[in-house]
Amino acid sequence: MSKAPVAENVKKPAAKRKAVSKAAKTPVVAPVVVKKRAVKPAAKVRKTKDRKVKDRFTMPEHDFALIAKLKERAKSQGRVAKKSELLRAGLQALNVLDEVELLAALNRLKS
Repeated sequence: MSKAPVAENVKKPAAKRKAVSKAAKTPVVAPVVVKKRAVKPAAKVRKTKDRKVKDRFTMPEHDFALIAKLKERAKSQGRVAKKSELLRAGLQALNVLDEVELLAALNRLKS
């Protein structure tokens, strides 16, 4: 008995060829794992620095001279002071006054 010759160039059915070709073309993608961000409690929110606001205003010349005089006084005590620091310190000093003292300080201003 002789064995039947094996055909090497036998075509596969069309359905199988399409399935194989689609599977061969589809790349294998690893599943993406998304990490969830933990919600920070309100008490543990990182503090940020106070933002500085730049503004313009006008003052009489004698007030600018007073600022220069106060800067010199601070310098003589070993502390260099900027104009903005003096203005902020003045605001803090006005803030602790009661209403009568605040109105008196405002009335002492020269126009």
